[in-house]
Amino acid sequence: MCDGRPVANVTVIFEPIASGNSALSGKQALAETDAQGEFQLSTYSTRDGAVVGKHRVRVAAPDRDSYPDFKCDCELNSEADVTQVEVTSNGPNRFELSLAKRTSNRPIRTGGR
Repeated sequence: MCDGRPVANVTVIFEPIASGNSALSGKQALAETDAQGEFQLSTYSTRDGAVVGKHRVRVAAPDRDSYPDFKCDCELNSEADVTQVEVTSNGPNRFELSLAKRTSNRPIRTGGR
């Protein structure tokens, strides 16, 4: 969500956070939001969800070659955490992500060339 409105075509990234003595945190999960801003994560296969545990959540702008007219007034950065969440084995694991408004006129970070 950006300013109370859904954001379509962005990439949502759930990156597991290591816990305890474990140096391994697990494989990250990815999803692209639909027109309503909804997403279902994929880790090992399509739409299988994220691994159980705590995750850093990041949101990245779409590739500008694929979505040349994409506009969003909120911060989108695949390297900056939006929030942290915990995925549980007994669900329902529904998360609403609220993006911070951009504070400058600098262009959003996008992938591609």
